[in-house]
Amino acid sequence: MNSAFHETFLENLDFEEAVSKLVESVRSRGFGVLGDISIDGVLKEKTGKQIRPIRVIEVCKPPFALAAIEKDRDLAQVMPCRITLFAEGSGTRISLYRPTVAMRLVGSNVEELASMVEKELVLAMEGLGESSRGLTR
Repeated sequence: MNSAFHETFLENLDFEEAVSKLVESVRSRGFGVLGDISIDGVLKEKTGKQIRPIRVIEVCKPPFALAAIEKDRDLAQVMPCRITLFAEGSGTRISLYRPTVAMRLVGSNVEELASMVEKELVLAMEGLGESSRGLTR
């Protein structure tokens, strides 16, 4: 796919429940959660303005990360992988910035590795329940 993002929409799933399910799903595939950033929380704190919830979950699978860094230490600049959740209407949109796109942008020769990471994260996202699968933008 040429899209920079893979997206899944979970209809009628509470935002916090979607966050919990995503974290559980990526962990079950051997990924660790390195960061959990509440964008709406930071913006509320810094500007006083409330927006609909947005969370960024930063994930990493150590064997993949080590393999990438051993090939090119500069790849640490585009790690870890980021999955963003957006509260939208009665559901939650989950968006992954494709690792294959990130690796192409930095010109590194780790396409096969990036493809494996991407496949695992897409499976983790799409295993969360009834969704519109394979949305891209």
